[in-house]
Amino acid sequence: MPQTRSYLPANIQLVDQQMITLVFNPYWDQEDIAVLTELILAALGRVSPKNTVVGADREDIHFYWRDVCYILYFETNSQSCWLEAESAEDHALLSEMYQLLVQELS
Repeated sequence: MPQTRSYLPANIQLVDQQMITLVFNPYWDQEDIAVLTELILAALGRVSPKNTVVGADREDIHFYWRDVCYILYFETNSQSCWLEAESAEDHALLSEMYQLLVQELS
């Protein structure tokens, strides 16, 4: 498993104030998702885990940040990683989350 810092810098984008996309190098596999999750959640500071949903090539990590539930998605086949609020009404903090991630991971 590669060192955590080997995935940095990440390309991070805030899309329409509704989602944050993250692109890591080098290519990562499903077994690397735990390391990438740790890297992202550590950048956000205090988070509380809710649950994880594991599929064939996708993992969805649900967590609380600032009392709002967010979902961190990983899709292995497309090398996609993105963050969204669990409900559409909770997108307000995404800009703040984006700034933290850019500061810590870019």
